Amino acid sequence: MKIFFLVYHEMRHIYQKHAVKVYQINQSLGEKMVPPLESYKKCALWLREMQSSGPSREIEEDADDFACYLTNRYPAQLTMLKTNRRLAAIKRKYDKVEIKE
Repeated sequence: MKIFFLVYHEMRHIYQKHAVKVYQINQSLGEKMVPPLESYKKCALWLREMQSSGPSREIEEDADDFACYLTNRYPAQLTMLKTNRRLAAIKRKYDKVEIKE
């Protein structure tokens, strides 16, 4: 499970970098040329954290939450998904996009 967690965590970092790149393209062109993957507020925060030399708290928390969610999502019938408050909050956050089983 630890390997799955690490893979999902790094997958989220790739997504974050791509979302920031889309944000930068839209900022440089002055309009929404490419559909944004995340809100502009979140992308601006991620960009600031990526450019800073200090620890990136929001980026790491988001990647950890995403990895925790996907690690605990399969199989979808886990009772822990119904009883654990943290997993329920993460589920609401990431279930916006349907993942085919």
